Amino acid sequence: MSSHSYELARRHAGGITLGASPARVTWEFDDLTTADGHQLRATFHASVRALDDPTELKMLEEVLLNGRPFVTAAQVMSHFSPSLRSVAQQTVKDLPANRCMAEPGRSTLCEALKKSAVDLAFGCGLEVLAPIRLEVDSPTLTQQQLQAMHRTLAEQDAAGRVEHFQKAVDLLNQFESQRSSTAAVAVTKAIESLNPADRGSMLKTLLLAGSAKSGSAALWAVAGTSLVRVDLASDALPVATALPSSLGPLRSVQIATIDGERYWAVGARDGVFLSPFDRPADAVVYRDGGVESAQGFSRVVVRNGAIIGCHSDAGLVSWTLGSPDRPAAVHRPSELGGSPRNLLPLDGSHLLFSVGGQLMSIADDGALQKLAAAGTSGVAAIIPDWHRFFVAYEDGTLRALEKATRSLITLEHRGQRISSAAGLPWLGGRRLLLAGDDGAIDCVGIEDDMLTQYASQHRGVRRIVASTSHVAALSADRMRVVIWNSWEGKTPAREISLARVTPHRIADLLLA
Repeated sequence: MSSHSYELARRHAGGITLGASPARVTWEFDDLTTADGHQLRATFHASVRALDDPTELKMLEEVLLNGRPFVTAAQVMSHFSPSLRSVAQQTVKDLPANRCMAEPGRSTLCEALKKSAVDLAFGCGLEVLAPIRLEVDSPTLTQQQLQAMHRTLAEQDAAGRVEHFQKAVDLLNQFESQRSSTAAVAVTKAIESLNPADRGSMLKTLLLAGSAKSGSAALWAVAGTSLVRVDLASDALPVATALPSSLGPLRSVQIATIDGERYWAVGARDGVFLSPFDRPADAVVYRDGGVESAQGFSRVVVRNGAIIGCHSDAGLVSWTLGSPDRPAAVHRPSELGGSPRNLLPLDGSHLLFSVGGQLMSIADDGALQKLAAAGTSGVAAIIPDWHRFFVAYEDGTLRALEKATRSLITLEHRGQRISSAAGLPWLGGRRLLLAGDDGAIDCVGIEDDMLTQYASQHRGVRRIVASTSHVAALSADRMRVVIWNSWEGKTPAREISLARVTPHRIADLLLA
């Protein structure tokens, strides 16, 4: 299914068989440094194919098929990556970030990467083909621009707050395509420079403006063996789509992107479903079959040609995309030290998850590692941000850790337990949504002391999801969903039951 697992060539007794079509490949370089000290991210796309020529086949066999039965697109990407990274760094080291992101700097970098890829392909029996595309951005340049926005906002006088709010909306439009984890810091500092009475209104204005640009169209839920859609733009009744019942009740729902196309990745009791976004019932069944359990796969991640899911009783289970018959690798709870939860990507080659109060990572090669000291209680949620991730513990402890180094940035103890947590998108970063034993969900920022709330009569909600336009939570009995507009937390916009379309309790929510 993924081009990463596509075989460009396979060795057999009679020779070498080549793939029928080129494979689309992508290289991502996140840590390039420009002449003015900014961090640059470059993503280079191309197509490759093996050449059907005796000389080229011999080179392919000596370089890439050496000791292997076949060569995949992922192996080609790995072979090319060190050289392409070196060329990219050499090209940008003498250019400022703004020139790298604009013409002709971007063209210069693209041509350098293309030439290097062509040279590498020539040496191993491959050919590089169009379309060739390069994407470039700089999070640190964005940070610098947002700091300038902070200075502009801070110069406004509270007496002219109407004009001030309009400028905030204009600035939001200007920077919405250049988001970074430091955007929240710059903007919240600007808000803190206002009179206390004006701060809540400014926060509401920015959330409202952001929701108009990129809001969610629907709330999705899984219950029983059905995927349910709730239209957020109307009062239409929820619509349920039945998924195959062969894996038992559904437990989680996520959206995965594979080769630019969106898919449903749905965790069930005995495995995972993967289906096209517009045809959820056309599911490919990835079965575990190694453990009998009443639990289900609570998180599913699809990347690098693999599907990885976490399950309280089955542990971490992975399948190769396109090979659903049996798992490619399994790490049972006895090996992990307990039941895994909160699975999500950490970086290009590691996944992050929790076992009780312990954070752990697993590499693509299966290597396990414990991160930081274990918390004094279980992990309620792990919330990714630009260059860090937040960890909310059930006893009210909050940690922020650096992604690159896994080192502790901040540690905070709140006055109440946390039953569920999520991240509210906030100009490229995240504000934290924390639910405790009372009916309100606190919305807080790590870098500021502002607190807003999403009020509800339901206590101890079991699941929170959020987008730029909406916040939704699942009641403790998993029978009702409460929905707020992101900019207005005083009262819910809607509260719905799915009883008309499914008799089962709701297992998971998703805003999309």
